[in-house]
Amino acid sequence: MFAESGIPLLGSPRHLGASPWNPPDSDFADLSEIPDDDVVPPLDRTECDESALTQDQLLWRRQGYLILDSFMPSDLVESYAEARWRLLPKVHGWNSAVPYMHVPEALALCTCAPLAAKLEELISEPMGLHLNLTHWVSTQRNWHQDDYLNPETLNSYYAAVWIALDDIHPDSGPFEYVPGSHRWPVMRREKVRSLMPPYLRHGGWPKYSEPLVVAACEREIARRRAETRQFIAKKGDVLIWHGRLLHRGTAPRNPTLQRRAMIAHYSAIDRRPRFPAAKQADGGGWYFPVNQQLF
Repeated sequence: MFAESGIPLLGSPRHLGASPWNPPDSDFADLSEIPDDDVVPPLDRTECDESALTQDQLLWRRQGYLILDSFMPSDLVESYAEARWRLLPKVHGWNSAVPYMHVPEALALCTCAPLAAKLEELISEPMGLHLNLTHWVSTQRNWHQDDYLNPETLNSYYAAVWIALDDIHPDSGPFEYVPGSHRWPVMRREKVRSLMPPYLRHGGWPKYSEPLVVAACEREIARRRAETRQFIAKKGDVLIWHGRLLHRGTAPRNPTLQRRAMIAHYSAIDRRPRFPAAKQADGGGWYFPVNQQLF
């Protein structure tokens, strides 16, 4: 969720207001394409020796996400949750997309050795942290694939992580996803932008593209009669999802409930030439040292 220049794309379209245009009726196929095997990670390729895969790699290949129960070290979860509330005692998170650059507890949580190793196991290359979403309520960002926000050259060398900082109530607006949708064609940013008015194709284009993208995703879910699931997590649980997995933050049935989580996004450290060179954190994981103020 960065522009090609390396500058974070901030904000949720629902929080920034409705788009001032009427998007055309477009099917998912109009906005997407099937990438060649030689440009995607090994587990995404047509030819793959599944007998040589770990159980988690096989699940990733087949369903596009991985749920790890009680995976995160409890001391790192507690430390970050305490720091987050002490520094920002409200449910909405920092405007900065890179609080890990300013909050050591955030960096430690998102670059810990077990998580770094698991990401590399799934993507086959070391992964660098470059985005945190720190709201303790649902983003309510509707159906999309993360990869449409990325340069086409990245081609799913990308993953995102949802870390539960507390038990998540089903009425709080849980994370929702479509299992196996990572095998659908990938939405492309230029295909989306080509259907937008020229005056909206500036640096803030993602917030205005939502009506077009969501409608196409909803049509494709209905056309395929695809199953949707929700991640009802316990404290310390983790969900890792593929850059092409359709997902959303649902609207809470009870808006007074908190949904305490850390969301982190990662790209392969050698596939983001416009980003600053990645650095290795004390915990063993990698991060991109993006210069942006916390407040």
